[in-house]
Amino acid sequence: MLAKKKGVNILKDYQLIQSKPPALLPLLEKGELDAIIIYEPFVSRMLATGNYRVILGPFYQKWEKETGFKMEMAGFAAKDEWINQNLNSVKKIIKAWKETVEYIRKNPKEVIERYPDYTNLKTAQEIELGIEKIPPIYANEWGTLDQSIQLMLNMLVQDGVLITQIPEGTIRRIKE
Repeated sequence: MLAKKKGVNILKDYQLIQSKPPALLPLLEKGELDAIIIYEPFVSRMLATGNYRVILGPFYQKWEKETGFKMEMAGFAAKDEWINQNLNSVKKIIKAWKETVEYIRKNPKEVIERYPDYTNLKTAQEIELGIEKIPPIYANEWGTLDQSIQLMLNMLVQDGVLITQIPEGTIRRIKE
């Protein structure tokens, strides 16, 4: 959607190949792909090599600049029936998420160094990039995220990407 605003139709102008993130970098290195769309911490690891650069992104910054809304880069989904039957657990999950995000934002270096399997950032340069790039991708306040998600869904429908209509009840705010 961001590329389309710049006059590039990714779905028509390029051949998209879907793959799991760990496989994308080797495919790019072999020359089997010209570019990839990937997220942190893979971006930090790639940039640390000095062999790659970002052409479009970080997406959350571009989205906010283009729309005025924050973009959530991670989220939870469940059926209403399950949510209704497990509302106390859902509220605990939301609380744990917010506390975790707050901890990551306040202590990125500690999190990256303490949980190396989480990011797989190893070199000093990778860690430095991760400390800068990872915390902002996590939202811990709802704010206008529902409006942002609604806008994104409307754009997806309008552009015929992935969905043709927005299912009713797609966005549900859980009161804590």
